[in-house]
Amino acid sequence: MPDPSYPDPSYPEARPGHCPRRGASAALARTALEQHCLEVAAPVVLVTGVFGTERAGLLAHGSARAQATLEVVPTVESPEAPLTRRLGLLRELGMQEAARRLMDGSAGGPVTSTVERHLLVDQADLLDEDSSDVLDAVIRSHRVGVLMTASGSSRIVRRLARVLNGPRGLHLELATLTLEETRSLLAQMLEEPPTSALARYLHACTGGVPEDLSVLARHGAAQGWIGTVDSRSVVVHPPQWLDRRAADAVLGRLREAFGAQGVQALRTIALQGEVRMDDAMDSDTLRETIFPLEEAGLLTIRRSGVAVTRPVHQHSLVMSRQPVAEPPRTPEGTLHACSVGDPVTPEEARAAAWHLLELGHVDQARFVLQALPSDDVGRTHVQACCEIAVGAPRRAMRLLRPLVADADTTAVALLAFIEIVLLRDVDAGAHRLTALAHAAQTRPDLDDLLQALSHLQDYAVRSSSGHGGAAPASAGHAPAQGTALEETAPEGAAPGASRDTAEASTLEEPEAGPDLAQLGRALLATLQACRAAHQHDPQEPARPVSPEAVPFREVPIIASNWVASVLGAARLLLTPEEDVLPEDWFEGESVDRVLLRTTSTELMRMLQDLICGEPLDDLRNLLEDIWAQFDGGLPQGPVRRTLLEALDHAVEGGRAEELLGPPGYVRPPTGGLYDSAWRQVLISVGYLLDAVVLGDPDRLEQTVEDAPQDPPHRRMVLRCLILRGLHTLPEQSLAPLIRHARSVGVEPVVVELLAARLDGDTHRVHDAVAALEGREGRFRVASVARRPVRLAPGVTGLTVEGRDRLALLSAREREVTEQAVQGMSLAEISESLRISLRTVQSHVRNTYRKLGVSSRTELRSQLFEARDRR
Repeated sequence: MPDPSYPDPSYPEARPGHCPRRGASAALARTALEQHCLEVAAPVVLVTGVFGTERAGLLAHGSARAQATLEVVPTVESPEAPLTRRLGLLRELGMQEAARRLMDGSAGGPVTSTVERHLLVDQADLLDEDSSDVLDAVIRSHRVGVLMTASGSSRIVRRLARVLNGPRGLHLELATLTLEETRSLLAQMLEEPPTSALARYLHACTGGVPEDLSVLARHGAAQGWIGTVDSRSVVVHPPQWLDRRAADAVLGRLREAFGAQGVQALRTIALQGEVRMDDAMDSDTLRETIFPLEEAGLLTIRRSGVAVTRPVHQHSLVMSRQPVAEPPRTPEGTLHACSVGDPVTPEEARAAAWHLLELGHVDQARFVLQALPSDDVGRTHVQACCEIAVGAPRRAMRLLRPLVADADTTAVALLAFIEIVLLRDVDAGAHRLTALAHAAQTRPDLDDLLQALSHLQDYAVRSSSGHGGAAPASAGHAPAQGTALEETAPEGAAPGASRDTAEASTLEEPEAGPDLAQLGRALLATLQACRAAHQHDPQEPARPVSPEAVPFREVPIIASNWVASVLGAARLLLTPEEDVLPEDWFEGESVDRVLLRTTSTELMRMLQDLICGEPLDDLRNLLEDIWAQFDGGLPQGPVRRTLLEALDHAVEGGRAEELLGPPGYVRPPTGGLYDSAWRQVLISVGYLLDAVVLGDPDRLEQTVEDAPQDPPHRRMVLRCLILRGLHTLPEQSLAPLIRHARSVGVEPVVVELLAARLDGDTHRVHDAVAALEGREGRFRVASVARRPVRLAPGVTGLTVEGRDRLALLSAREREVTEQAVQGMSLAEISESLRISLRTVQSHVRNTYRKLGVSSRTELRSQLFEARDRR
């Protein structure tokens, strides 16, 4: 569109070495923009970034700093083509007149104001051809600054390449937030630092996009699934994703940016879950929209198809109250139909509920179940599995027990899984396993599950007899015979429950249920990895544990937490220097499934940090984070409070005798593959580090003798002792420790540390440490310094009544109480436990209320014995 009244229409040449700033954080982009707008007359600025990054706000800030007037150029949705916008001026004016109006700020005549003007064009990459020509003319005029935003950079950057690389041009490509930036923003918004679980979850749901992150955090706090524990923001329970008003608001934001056709394309894909690429190319609407939407960060195109990128948008597109004509008969489509009140068939409701549950959307699954009658067996199955997924197996049992009387095989299988795997109830599990063995004669899909439960049951029987830590024995499909497996009805069983094999043999397959065959395969793969870890010859190279037999995204959600914990533990025994739970294990899993087992996975990673020698200050921060999230109520899987207390003892020390018993005493294992063995390891580590701090070689030697005797766990305990106690171990303990370490296969590079110190060669010790920490792996030499025990005068130990009264308190209340009766001030307790003074005061008030006391003196007199002052 040439016009002789315009200045030279050619673009300036690009300056050599002038490159656009890409991938900038908001702070860096703000600084660069301010400088550019202050230095350049009539600047041309393009800010690109995925939908939801702070593009327009950044430009407004830069224009204000340059003391220029900022005028927003209105655009409207173009009806001719999807995802296309048109300058509002072109509805009434021709192209040349529209360009002149933009340059002059009025219908005619030059601008008389001396204040510099900037034009803001939002979503400039979506302008139609006529609008783009008008914008080009305005840029060539050099009369006003032009500030533009765009979701994607490819098309508009090619069009404006010369001017953006010239003296007037600046291209800023905004990066999404890093995880650390997400933590910082959440701390500001929620006024308390977030736990790792909360930060990771919100970051994954929003892709680190600031606007989505802010909206989701506000909604979480308002809806109550984000709360505060010990001065930390935590996930109290998994979000429901059922707020349809919030979903409508997200749809409104998307429609404002991408128009009705863009939202239609997004909803089509969201309601399908994923659209095959061939199908997308066959649809005129999708073919014209998916690539711009991908540039905007809203869609992900992969080999299998096209899907919505951010969960926060996926849920809103499905749950919006704005109905979709003829939603597809997919689980997502069924959920949408239920949300707008459309009828769905029982078969569709059951299928959708199972699908949503396996994705970790527990409350959405329950919402869909409302379409089924209350006496529907499939509804009860899903409800029970929902309770298992959120960490309430006993509630699941109450739902399932009445179904056993109706000869429901699935109910029996789920009860067996709960009792043997989750609750480790030997007697009840044996009874249920007998019934399941008879049912398997007519249901081949139960074969692997029965075999896996038999292995676990055999392990539990031997462990409860005092042989903790042994590997699961090879067992057949039938449970082992013995007194522990007598056919006695489990305590509390509902009237009419299966009591003999004759009744068990009549069980029939229900119409629908969980994938019990896949459940069995997942348990067998886990047991195989566990056996390999326990039976590994330390003289042979270890093969890393891998769940290749059952990809994690296919592990039924009711077993996901347990499988991750046990596989992680086996991997930690075999290859402790490698990532205990590699991210690629969970490829393809939904973020909500990951959230449901975050307590277990973060605990496993902390165990690795502990035994590999990470600094104690880092461990303390991690431990406080896990405690806060644990007390917040997020599903905990196989993690028990006693396991966290043992971990607390291993990291902090000085609190074990009241909680765990005297040195050398370890409660007998209860038959779990996970927490019992690890609790024993952590108690041993704590006592050993106590002995090192005290410099007591006799106590150290006795504690080494009392450490776990099975080689894998003993190797782990000794390795941890060497890495943390290298510089402080008593001289006379070095030679025995070297013999113990070599006998169980502690890595030679770790044993060399002790050998060098035994020889008294400081240069060799230095070289050994450098060799250890310079190679690939996570082993580090760390300090053993721990917080010493401080008993107040007149206190010798807890009375029997005092122990019983302390049992009324939470773990954190016991910690505060112990330090309070030792004479520490509330401020000292706050600093020691790394919690706020307000939280300490709250724990003290709760303790006084629960124990019925009103002062520290009264508290001390009720809990502790007085020392003889003679």
